[in-house]
Amino acid sequence: MYIYIYKYNDRNIYIGSTYNLKKRKAEHLHEATYNSSRPFYRYLRQEKIEFKELQMEIFEFPEILNHVDLRLKEREFIKIYNPNANKIYKKI
Repeated sequence: MYIYIYKYNDRNIYIGSTYNLKKRKAEHLHEATYNSSRPFYRYLRQEKIEFKELQMEIFEFPEILNHVDLRLKEREFIKIYNPNANKIYKKI
């Protein structure tokens, strides 16, 4: 299981989690390309950030075996790293 952070110019933009990193990266790229209305992509448009400009930092947690524990770990990362787009996401 993975936690990932999308960064731009050393700012933490978005934190997510997945069990299939390759698939999730492809989904993000697809949604960014086709102007998804989800908060993360709206934030990128609002800040005039191209998805391809983001850097991805990846953390692997092989000891996490279920989605509930993965979500809890993701919330810990959000509290620690305070990403901009996750704040907007929570408001919506």
